[in-house]
Amino acid sequence: MVYGTDPAFRQAQHRLRVLANEKIDNIAGITNVKITPEYQKLLDYWKKGGEKPSKEFAKKALMQIADNYKFNNVEIKNDIIDAMFRQTTDGSTKPFKNLQAPGKISATDYDLGRMGSAYSDKDFINLWVSDPAKRSEWNSGNQLRNDAVDIYKSKDNQYYVGKTETGEWLQYTINAKSDKTYTFDIKYASNNDAKIRIEDASGKQLASVSLSSTGGNETWKTATVKGINLKKGENKIRIIFENDGINLNDFEVK
Repeated sequence: MVYGTDPAFRQAQHRLRVLANEKIDNIAGITNVKITPEYQKLLDYWKKGGEKPSKEFAKKALMQIADNYKFNNVEIKNDIIDAMFRQTTDGSTKPFKNLQAPGKISATDYDLGRMGSAYSDKDFINLWVSDPAKRSEWNSGNQLRNDAVDIYKSKDNQYYVGKTETGEWLQYTINAKSDKTYTFDIKYASNNDAKIRIEDASGKQLASVSLSSTGGNETWKTATVKGINLKKGENKIRIIFENDGINLNDFEVK
């Protein structure tokens, strides 16, 4: 699709070609360029056809996405940087974000670190071969973070951890304001009745939680579990999946 020889339009196209190594909405690079709704509309037209966008719309869309390539507009992928440098020699874990109790914690904010230290996932090797049928799985949702945990975007543009299997787990570093017993409200979805277990990093069980079926992968319910003891300061806890197919959205510590 060509919209003539407008200099600004051509400049936007050129900037996108020069920066082709920076991917839009990717999880593999140390930076990420956020897609815009206007650019997505152009992509949809190029791929699927339909109503042709106007020259003015296309020009504006390309200039917007080109502007998103400016360094002060890109998203810095700290998980990639941590994996490339610190994790090559250091097997410890670090917080992905400053998680506080009380507070709400996204399921995708599990710790930075190697497989087996920050998380455990059964599909943990990413081998890219020419035959698509022989490629191994990695983050099958291809969203947000570039490790073995499967992260998806929901219909309302929120991120969640999905495609979980029995025995997989996620670790979170939580800073508690005081020594006390907390309540966890866990937002989840599952097609079947299931269970999760909450432990500290040493393996001490803090709670066992029964989850009733929600009837759909994005039909969310909240399970409440009381009596989880956290000490003042840093706590490393693990959420362990005891059944396949539990989707975890977030949990609120009260």
